[in-house]
Amino acid sequence: MALLLDCHHRVREHLALARRLANAPVTSAPESVRAAAARIRGYFGVGFPLHRHDEEVDIFPRLLGLDEELDAAIAELTSDHEAHEQCVSTLVAICEELERADTAFRVVQSVHVGLNSLTLMQWGTEEQKQRWLV
Repeated sequence: MALLLDCHHRVREHLALARRLANAPVTSAPESVRAAAARIRGYFGVGFPLHRHDEEVDIFPRLLGLDEELDAAIAELTSDHEAHEQCVSTLVAICEELERADTAFRVVQSVHVGLNSLTLMQWGTEEQKQRWLV
């Protein structure tokens, strides 16, 4: 039972992280956005499906038939799992895109620094350096 409670704690933890990521300002550090997206994607893409499988294949069958209220709760949980499936798939896809967008941002930033900033540093006047690099 402790393992199951721990698993549900991890679900809540990762959902809270997803909420924080969704509400993060656009100016958030790209690396922290990428890291959060990777963590969320990793859990909901791998850990959560394993958790769901454990419940539905290993735990629920052992509990079914012991009590009518418990049977109703298991039916509701199974229904919840099915309802969450599309949401989880969407969340994983969004996180994959956030990870890619961050990579694209870094490429654009590198090109910008390489073409503009380094050029100004090498050939720019002091006035240009003060205006554009400081």
